[in-house]
Amino acid sequence: EGFFYATLADKNAVAKFTLNGLTSVYPVCKFPSGIAQGKNGNFYITSLSDNKLYVYTSAFKQIRTIGGSGRGKNEFYVPDDVAVDRFGNIIVADTENGRLSVFNENGTLVYQSPRIFYQIASLECEDDTLIAADCFHNVIRILSENSEEKEHIFFASVYPQSETVRPGGEADFKISITNAGKSPDNYNIFATQNVPPNWKVVLSKNSVSLPQGGSANINLSVQTPVNAKDGDSAEITITVSSATETKTLKAKVIVSTHVPPKILIKDTSVMEGKSISVPIYANGLDSTEGVTFTLSWPKAALELKEIKKGSMFESGLLITNSGNGTIVFAVSLTGGESVSGSGIVAVATFYGKEISKNLVKISDAYYVNPAGIKTEFDVSAGQITVNPYLFVNLSNGISSEEQNFSFTGKTDPDVKVVVNGQTVKVNPDGSFTATVVLNSEENVITVSAVAKGGEQTTIQRTVYYTGKKRIIIKLQIGNPMMTVNGVEMEIDPGRGTKPFIVNGWNRTVVPIRAIVESLGGTVGWEPDTRMVWIILNTTTINMWINKPLAKVDGTTVWIDPNNHNVCPIIANDRTFVPIRFVAESLGCEVLWDGETKTVTIIYEE
Repeated sequence: EGFFYATLADKNAVAKFTLNGLTSVYPVCKFPSGIAQGKNGNFYITSLSDNKLYVYTSAFKQIRTIGGSGRGKNEFYVPDDVAVDRFGNIIVADTENGRLSVFNENGTLVYQSPRIFYQIASLECEDDTLIAADCFHNVIRILSENSEEKEHIFFASVYPQSETVRPGGEADFKISITNAGKSPDNYNIFATQNVPPNWKVVLSKNSVSLPQGGSANINLSVQTPVNAKDGDSAEITITVSSATETKTLKAKVIVSTHVPPKILIKDTSVMEGKSISVPIYANGLDSTEGVTFTLSWPKAALELKEIKKGSMFESGLLITNSGNGTIVFAVSLTGGESVSGSGIVAVATFYGKEISKNLVKISDAYYVNPAGIKTEFDVSAGQITVNPYLFVNLSNGISSEEQNFSFTGKTDPDVKVVVNGQTVKVNPDGSFTATVVLNSEENVITVSAVAKGGEQTTIQRTVYYTGKKRIIIKLQIGNPMMTVNGVEMEIDPGRGTKPFIVNGWNRTVVPIRAIVESLGGTVGWEPDTRMVWIILNTTTINMWINKPLAKVDGTTVWIDPNNHNVCPIIANDRTFVPIRFVAESLGCEVLWDGETKTVTIIYEE
């Protein structure tokens, strides 16, 4: 309803705001910390005085309390924040106990995590996903309440959501995409061109591939014409799409003659050991003769190789004065010349010395008109990320008759290398060897080097397989690893999930995704119906959790004709399916070694 609420710890109160300011103050518990409101209208407030969760009506009348001091099941120690999910469950950050506790609306504990989330200080809920600020590890944790619905999920946002520029100015937005799913994913980005005449909308990228947990920033710029009028505006609609969902974002640009011109650097990245040219932009200049500013950067991570005049001042006189991690830049046109509008003032070339995220700042920035009047710019710093060095000894578009395709590469010794979702061993000198089983005519190999701070370099190559397809997969009960044509890989990357035999069925169940993808197929999940679908070549299988009937190419069949209890199940937040039914439905031969408890799957085309 347009209201905002904040806890006032020193006042033992909650403040209510509108966009116009403070409207009311309500007395609540002692030392209130976190606050959230459920769909039922109730407010939930954590207290750092008695370590309880207080429940209030929408009018801040106390209903009940939950918890108290301690480390027991229904107790908290320094509950910093609280959130409410879409089902009305209340999630408490039990900060000093290092865990999350979930209660239903009646105050009954429905889930408590192990003590693995130390110093969670802030919580937000979006659908079934919890976003938590972990102040012990200095990371944002993206947690799923129902991991079975999160095979492919992502977050997308745009910042700022609105920007005001002068006529001829350029509005710059950052679109952030994070892959919060369990698998690598590809994303397409589109921005509407439905803007006034002579406005220009430009995306730095139209697509991006991200590994599990990866993130990327895409720059969106909107250039307004010099003759734009005060009050002109446009709303840009941005769509970010994966194979399974689409998110829509909005960014608004407003033209005003009452804002100062702006000088800025856009976020960019460079591989360690490489150089990058970084434009420095000026927006909304009006009859400007000269520009001066000071540029500063972290010299341990970046080295400035050169700085030169940009296209707006190519004919101007340039003066620079270098310092310790700083440089003063001044450029001036001669002969009474001046420039208006937006463009590039300078271009700085930086060399990436070490993996890092670096803020490059602009200060003491002024523009001068022909009368010699000096006016201060509005400034905006930019981030230059130095990503890990990565070399892959693999040409794009090559062909191979060998199905087990090996290649080498090199990176920094202390980074993680992931090849098509599987972690590869990196030697002390940074070298690595990876083997990929080619399971189709056209195979995309994605290699990512990921540093501890999240900096990442990704290289993709396409390899064409010209031989006969024959794949042998071996799995062992209780073993989280499998072999595909002799190449060892995780069954469920990063989670240690193991095949097991269901008591009473005497049937083996497994997480199926990596197995089907190794055969060249795809796996999907429909959360509303809790259905798993599998496609390989022309065969489609549909199975439902806890249901013994499946469909194979539209025909309803028993998963196990001899035992109608056999069905897909969820265990430890993972979907397990009967392996023999799936493999044989896809045309595979399945062998069982009872002595070693090993399943062998053979697929030939």
